[in-house]
Amino acid sequence: MRETQDHVAGVVDILMDRHPSVDRPTVEGWVEQAFDSYRSAPVQAYVPILAQREIEARLRDLEGRGVALSRSPGDGNGPPERPNDHF
Repeated sequence: MRETQDHVAGVVDILMDRHPSVDRPTVEGWVEQAFDSYRSAPVQAYVPILAQREIEARLRDLEGRGVALSRSPGDGNGPPERPNDHF
């Protein structure tokens, strides 16, 4: 369990370095959902890279469509939520 938490945190850190304007709690939620979706994968060593690629693709797609992914201070509006779909 602790190893998974460390992997999630590592993937979130990588994505936040690449997309610093994105709301961190949203990225954390997406990464956790991605890890959960791969829970039954036969080779768990690949889960961090699969999750990272999935969320990276989602972020590029949203940024490419001009969707605002950051939260303005005090506005109460976060980034758009997406269902548990996979690319």
